[in-house]
Amino acid sequence: MNTIGFTEEETKNIWLILSGVLRFGNLEFTENKRDESANIKNGDAADKLSHVLGIKSADFQRALLKPRVKAGREWVTAAVNAQKVRGCAARPDCPIGRC
Repeated sequence: MNTIGFTEEETKNIWLILSGVLRFGNLEFTENKRDESANIKNGDAADKLSHVLGIKSADFQRALLKPRVKAGREWVTAAVNAQKVRGCAARPDCPIGRC
């Protein structure tokens, strides 16, 4: 990376982002039978991923599992099922709720 001209900090950030992308594949989702909403099966993997990305684990899980969408003039919390979360997790360019 030094050949390209990246600084030490830029190199560290690149490795952190790559680590986050790879750790995203370790997440497993289950469905809550009562209301068919998704849950993260292995919370430890979500904690490690959020730590690498530098965000709070609770905020990460809330954004992934219960995204806020605009309905008319109001913002509402939408519960997504495990299949929808898996589909969006497989496509990093896909905003949650638009898949």
